[in-house]
Amino acid sequence: MFLQSSPVPSAARRGMALGACALCFLPCGFIGVPGGSGGLPGNHFLPTARPGADGRGASPQSAAAPSSPAAGSAAGLAALCLGLLLSASPAPAEEEQPQDYVPYILRNPPTAPPADDKAPEIPEKERERRRTAPFEEVKNEDWYTYGRTVYIAKCASCHPAGSNIIDETKSLFPDDLERNGYKEPAKVREIIRYGKGKMPGFAVDCASVVDYTQCGVLTPLDEATLMTLEDFTLNRANLEWRGRG
Repeated sequence: MFLQSSPVPSAARRGMALGACALCFLPCGFIGVPGGSGGLPGNHFLPTARPGADGRGASPQSAAAPSSPAAGSAAGLAALCLGLLLSASPAPAEEEQPQDYVPYILRNPPTAPPADDKAPEIPEKERERRRTAPFEEVKNEDWYTYGRTVYIAKCASCHPAGSNIIDETKSLFPDDLERNGYKEPAKVREIIRYGKGKMPGFAVDCASVVDYTQCGVLTPLDEATLMTLEDFTLNRANLEWRGRG
């Protein structure tokens, strides 16, 4: 109790506890155990097996019995020392946040796209490069890092690393995409925008194309984000979701 309430720094408290343990065990080194191999403290914790009357080994009772009253005292001292060490161990340090820290979601709350929102004009050749380029080529490009952030926020809970936790036959791996009719980018774009089954749609016009119950997001994604999410997903799928992404 003293060690827990003391204002002494944790390193000093641990040193005090170790010193207390040394004081506990030093006397044990001078206590001899009849029939043992010496005066080491270990003799008090491991019962010495003595031959039975017929010379063929120790009986359970004799093997389990402590070798001397000193063994019980040593065990008690060991328990006390363990308690001292535990009381001296510092509690796990909690990560400190600045006093003015504000979570990212509060600093950047989702906002609905503007009424005149339009997809950026990106040449189809560039779109194709994004979808097929190796990771090392695109990993630091803005569209890729942003697409990864959006994927983690909107898709990864059901599609971690391209899998499908609801239906394993409908993953985002190339074989499953082709078998389920999503080989073409236009089909991937459609399901991202308007959803299907248990997957919600993320486009502003979702409710005007499919039943509103399919559009299960509070804030839809703008056109640029939808395009980036599509390209990121197809890039990872074409690489079979290898690497960290």
